[in-house]
Amino acid sequence: MEKKLRIFHRCVSAVIWLAVIVNLVWFLCSYGSLPEQIGCHFGPDGEFDVIAERFYGFYPYVVCLVICGLCEIAGLVTGKLRLGLKITERADSVIREGFRFFLDVLKICIACFYGCVWSECVIHQHALNVKIGAALAIVFIILIPSFLLFVIAAAVVGKIRYKKNKS
Repeated sequence: MEKKLRIFHRCVSAVIWLAVIVNLVWFLCSYGSLPEQIGCHFGPDGEFDVIAERFYGFYPYVVCLVICGLCEIAGLVTGKLRLGLKITERADSVIREGFRFFLDVLKICIACFYGCVWSECVIHQHALNVKIGAALAIVFIILIPSFLLFVIAAAVVGKIRYKKNKS
């Protein structure tokens, strides 16, 4: 099962990076046709609030690279660090996999928003649909407490089972 999950996480990462690279290539192909000054950042209303040199059109890709790259590193480190909790081995692996799924969802959201939607708006110089940003905010508002509750539940159950097995 662990091998299948590892393959799943690698496939998710590959699809995410492929989508961002395809959009980056699209931006590079469009780069010459963009005006010297482009809108590259959006205000709360979805309209451009920063107009700068077209070089700043690389902004969404830098955000993707940094955040998704940090998520990749965190996913790799997750298997190496000990949690330090007195829980069963099964609960330990459940918490680790839960964290990896959390990282996958985070990478998907960041890559879709910055690497695809934001960059498409910059390439075509049109306003951002603020409903997309609101939907992602709702995902995070639900995701973070859900993940914390998941970890707490897994730790409590793991600790109870650990005590049972010990006695």
